[in-house]
Amino acid sequence: MRAMRPQIFAFLILVFTLLSCDSSWAQAPLEPAQMPARTMFYVIWRGTPAGDARKSNSLRALWDDPDLAPIRAAALRNMQSSSAKDPSQPQFSR
Repeated sequence: MRAMRPQIFAFLILVFTLLSCDSSWAQAPLEPAQMPARTMFYVIWRGTPAGDARKSNSLRALWDDPDLAPIRAAALRNMQSSSAKDPSQPQFSR
């Protein structure tokens, strides 16, 4: 019976954490008018647009273009890799 108590205690902590974290999702983002005058940089993420808006935006349509997939994959792989050059990876060409 003693071995069960830590498991019950951990379960109760998990349930309490999940029930109490809901209030943090309800917070509204800080609007630019509410910020101090000395603010130098501000980014707000409002989610991705719907499919029609994504197609009408030329940069997003270019990003979704299947012909751009090899370049996009190489660029992402290059950003994720270390700064040292790897001769086995294909290099960008002009």
